[in-house]
Amino acid sequence: MAGGVLEQSTRELTEKCSMKNAKRLAFPLLAVILVLHGVGYYLEGHDTCDVLLTSGYYLTADQWQPKGCMMHKYKPGEIGQCFQNQRVAIVGDSRMRQLYYSLVSQLTGHAVDDVVIHSDLSHTDPSTNTFIEFFWQPNVNDSTVELYKSWIKGTKPKPNLIVHGAATWTIKKFQGDFEAIQQYKVNLTKVATEMDKLVKQPDVNMLWMLQGPVEYMLLSEERKSITNSQIDMYNDIAFEVFHESDIKLWQSVRKTAYFSPIPSKDGLHFPALVVDINCHLLLNWICNKDVDPADATCCKGLPFPLTFQQKSLIPFFTFCFFGTLFMYIRIWRKKTVQPNPAMCEEGAGQVANGHLPNGHVPELEPRRPNVLNDDEELYNVLLALTKFGVIMLYFYLCDRTDLLPKEQKHFSYIQFFVLFGYLSLGFFFGRETKQPTVLNRDQTDEWKGWMQLVILVYHITGASAVIPIYMHVRVLVAMYLFQTGYGHFSFFWKKGEFGIVRVCQVMFRLNFLVFFLCLTMDRPYQFYYFVPLVSFWFLVVYVVMIIPPRMTVKTAAEHQSHYLLMTFKIIGFFVVCTLIGFSEVLFQSLFDWWPMLKLFAWPGTSLHEWWFRWQLDRYIVGYGMLFAFGYISLISMGKIKDNNPTNLFNSILTIIVIIASILSITVYTYHSFTCPNKPECNEVHTLLSLLPVTGFILIRNVPGYFRSKYSTFFAWFGKMSLELFIAQYHIWLANDTKGILVFIPHYPTLNKIVSSFIFVCIAHEIMTITMTVTKWVVPNNMKLVFKRFVLFCAILVLLLLASV
Repeated sequence: MAGGVLEQSTRELTEKCSMKNAKRLAFPLLAVILVLHGVGYYLEGHDTCDVLLTSGYYLTADQWQPKGCMMHKYKPGEIGQCFQNQRVAIVGDSRMRQLYYSLVSQLTGHAVDDVVIHSDLSHTDPSTNTFIEFFWQPNVNDSTVELYKSWIKGTKPKPNLIVHGAATWTIKKFQGDFEAIQQYKVNLTKVATEMDKLVKQPDVNMLWMLQGPVEYMLLSEERKSITNSQIDMYNDIAFEVFHESDIKLWQSVRKTAYFSPIPSKDGLHFPALVVDINCHLLLNWICNKDVDPADATCCKGLPFPLTFQQKSLIPFFTFCFFGTLFMYIRIWRKKTVQPNPAMCEEGAGQVANGHLPNGHVPELEPRRPNVLNDDEELYNVLLALTKFGVIMLYFYLCDRTDLLPKEQKHFSYIQFFVLFGYLSLGFFFGRETKQPTVLNRDQTDEWKGWMQLVILVYHITGASAVIPIYMHVRVLVAMYLFQTGYGHFSFFWKKGEFGIVRVCQVMFRLNFLVFFLCLTMDRPYQFYYFVPLVSFWFLVVYVVMIIPPRMTVKTAAEHQSHYLLMTFKIIGFFVVCTLIGFSEVLFQSLFDWWPMLKLFAWPGTSLHEWWFRWQLDRYIVGYGMLFAFGYISLISMGKIKDNNPTNLFNSILTIIVIIASILSITVYTYHSFTCPNKPECNEVHTLLSLLPVTGFILIRNVPGYFRSKYSTFFAWFGKMSLELFIAQYHIWLANDTKGILVFIPHYPTLNKIVSSFIFVCIAHEIMTITMTVTKWVVPNNMKLVFKRFVLFCAILVLLLLASV
């Protein structure tokens, strides 16, 4: 009895935890999140330029995070690009001199010692015609007023950027005297008047830097009068003077200093870490709009106006929405006017028996179930596309607007391995597979699932900078491509179906999401590199298989020579890949024509990224074909029997294979820890990756126990691995994977849980939509394929033209 109750409770819990219920929870949760952020955005505004100057916190011990946006760490060439033919003036005391030296160091790429004090300084970069000057003005007085007047009158070259700050020297000189504070206010008001005149001139930006706190216990005796309470009073004066001014107040410097994990050396001057952070805050504020760094969202503005491609989606999805309403009403009317089937059968029986009610023949409306089914099918497709349009809008809001905050990635081994450890929970969802064959469907789904989850952890933790982790993730990509070669070769070799319908189905399924993302997010096809990669290799496998003579396992059984011919085909594949792999120039010549250039070039018109991706794993797809060919051939010859949960080989040979497999994986792992840099690692990876791939397959399949088991948890994720991989770019990560999307600020763990839950639900919904649309657009009927596929493409082209 207890067992029955437990089983019933488990079944009820499973039903309640269905994906449908998860989506029912995810949608209102997401709606609440978007509304809350929208209300905050409307009421408070969210100028990310102001964010740089006002707020932020330390994400790690050495990484500053502005509130809600991502900042870029500038390199010398980028700074030169930003300040080309520009003059920068840093005005103030010794703290401002620190900023000057930091800026010069960042521009030149070489450390500059703070050795010259109490005097003006200047640096000229002849390559970019950049002038950076420091004006020693420790007190705000008439000398400062005259400096600004000289810039206004043109007696001195006018700076394009002025950063001014001063107070500590005055506090020390006058020992915190009240009259000195009042005089500071009078003098700062005079300076502010001149600053307002200057900032109104074209091409002039200006900041007043507030004073950061001191570490009182570290101050020398002569500086003991510089207290934080005194600094606050001087900052309050700056707030009051510049309240209605056009001069921006730089407030975040107080936080960078106050929360610094590194103490000051003398209590007054900031640690080098803080100065460099302030320097990069300044650079992000002034340079981001012009340099447009890919990993920054602060102070860049919204990507308006909409592009031609983005505009084209508006009428398309609007058409789908109204088409859905029309089909819903059409189906409802048909169901309403159509008589009850039972009554129709009863009336027909009465006619047959000569029993006519009231002496009249009943009017029987002919039923048209096929028409109704066709209408319902079209309705489902239009509804799916309407949902897809809403999802595309969500993608755009997440990653092309400032509605949702973005956060910079930060890597730590603890974070990486804790998230990695959570994945081990998937092994507790074990189940017996119904088909214990080598690389059966359950197993390959599981394989895709855990690989995809590892890749997600890799991306969200920013682990790409760690070479051993990077190289092991490269193996996961190779494993995906191995499955491409293995799976498609197995299908063509076993089934012998080489029709165009199969090609259209696979290509549509792979590219449906990416096609619309390219339009919605204004990104080239090659940006989503994995889909172009697997699409290309699928077509290569198809071409290899259809080159005459076409061979299958059935024809090979009748003609033994077909085994040899198939071997020559695969060898030819490797030869071609090797020849092309010798020269990037030859490779580019093969793709340097329209539309190949349009599809595979990125960024701009460069094919280098495509070359890098192609040549990195150019042999693994052919290896997957070869592995499938050898395995199926051995099965056909009766050399291997894998239709039962027993070991493929005897006990001794099984142990030898397992040991050899572990060693092959160990060799690659050793290589990943010993290679000095990514380029050298990648050179060897092309061939060396075959070892861990083979080792994993043998460990997973040779022992019967492992081959007959699989994790339903990982397999579930594996079924939508494509959607997870692509959708993460914009609705889990942010800024095209450069950062992290933030739903709940300041609670990173809770944010990851909520964002991951919503992300998975949307990915699953995209998978469902893709399957629905694919089934309708590319059915298993050549005539319908031609009609619907051409119709679908024609609608897209017309809407593109209509949106011009």
